[in-house]
Amino acid sequence: MAGTTVFVTGAGGFVGSRLAHRLALGEEMDVRALVHNISGANSMRLGRLPIEIEEGSVLDRERVADLVSDCDAVVHCAHGDAETTIDGTRTVLEAAEQAGVESFVHVSSAAVHGHEVDGEVVESSPLDPDTDYARRKARAEKVVQRADERMALSPTVFRPMIVYGPHSRWVTTPVEQLRQGTVLADGGVGALNQIHVDNLVDAVVLALNDPAADGEVFLAVDDDTVTWNQYYAALGEVLGEHPPVKSLSWREIRLKEKTWYLRDSVVPPARLFAYLFTSTDLRERAFSEIKETPWAKAIYRSLPERLQDAAVDLVSPDGGGGSLPASGSNGDSATDPNYEMPTRNVLRMQSATGTLSNEKLKETLGWEPRVSFPEAMDLLAEWMEYEELV
Repeated sequence: MAGTTVFVTGAGGFVGSRLAHRLALGEEMDVRALVHNISGANSMRLGRLPIEIEEGSVLDRERVADLVSDCDAVVHCAHGDAETTIDGTRTVLEAAEQAGVESFVHVSSAAVHGHEVDGEVVESSPLDPDTDYARRKARAEKVVQRADERMALSPTVFRPMIVYGPHSRWVTTPVEQLRQGTVLADGGVGALNQIHVDNLVDAVVLALNDPAADGEVFLAVDDDTVTWNQYYAALGEVLGEHPPVKSLSWREIRLKEKTWYLRDSVVPPARLFAYLFTSTDLRERAFSEIKETPWAKAIYRSLPERLQDAAVDLVSPDGGGGSLPASGSNGDSATDPNYEMPTRNVLRMQSATGTLSNEKLKETLGWEPRVSFPEAMDLLAEWMEYEELV
């Protein structure tokens, strides 16, 4: 497909920007990249390449139709809220159909199968989206499936889970967690189900060039079976000195969920009250009324003792606006790091031992992962040093 024009949506994102980079330099294709924010970090990196960069939204039907009108292929990486992810997919598909593009690739997510999978997951495994993000991705896939049934276009769908590499949040976030002190559910025995971004880009390029990919769904995962514990340990070696990684069982984590909810949902409004009522009289009156509110009393009684004290400090006129102790901290910030819990879906993945299969991708397109996990970690070490993350 050298010399052809490829329209890439979501080119300001991690996967989309790397794909645009590769298509422009490695495949000698003309790339038209749609970005949501032209001043974003990934967009700025694309600015030095021979790429046509357009700022806009996948929801703008006329604009998208105009941008796709003379393209030969489309790779749809854009996602966001429900409207962007679902309606945006429909908009891009309709524009591609109208333009008569030869190939259409839709980047979805293996999260549509859920985050607590057991055994081996294949493309025909049941969909069980268990987060808002996963549900949006699943609904977008339904849009793609209906297009495949109605239109002459036969889109290809990729479902990666953890896409890592330079600039990935699956690198920068764990590194920051390791710096602060982090927790792994059940010791991180779950399968990471990772794919290096360049390996995913390889698969997309193959799909653009091979008609055998038309209308197919592919799970995208590397050969290396890596646990979350092994991944954090490898990043920790690159990072150097950091607080020890803690492990909590699922039972311990469930017991902590109420505290997380109260910390995130109840105390911040209480802090807002403290800021709003700068007058002592107002604060005193507000505190008296809050104390007599049934829902507030029930919540207050369910708080751990240290959070009860903190809540009183935040809103009482005598409290002085004290701050909430950090989660996992014993109050001695000099000796005890601020341990942070990963999000719930990540915690589920950390204890789920199910693995994704890449057999269909290999058999249909002849794909083989180019970057192994050890090589990827070496590359990440160089990048992290360059970015002064270590």
